[in-house]
Amino acid sequence: MGTWETIRKIYEKKREEREELRRRMIRKVLKALDRLSENVEFEEAVIFGSIVKPFCFTELSDVDVAFKGLERDKLFYAAAFLSDEIGRDVDVVELESIRFADRITREGLRWRRGSSC
Repeated sequence: MGTWETIRKIYEKKREEREELRRRMIRKVLKALDRLSENVEFEEAVIFGSIVKPFCFTELSDVDVAFKGLERDKLFYAAAFLSDEIGRDVDVVELESIRFADRITREGLRWRRGSSC
């Protein structure tokens, strides 16, 4: 096996590992949203950004979550709670006040109470 073939195989293995990390992280975020909803009232959450794009999420990526129906004064709490639950930085936004909300809801992964496995 040549050097380039070895490099390609290593790269492909790493790429698959990152994709598996992304899938596991999505499951963790969905479960964390379930737990958050037990303490804080919100209508819906949408996970967006690199985590919903295959092969784009890395070991250093943060997680982006947009909330619908979450009181503004609960945003920091939600970010801290989710970050503690999943062990990663989490950025949160209010879906109602962000200008690209339509793109987030179209491209993101929606969470609603009782919707995750």
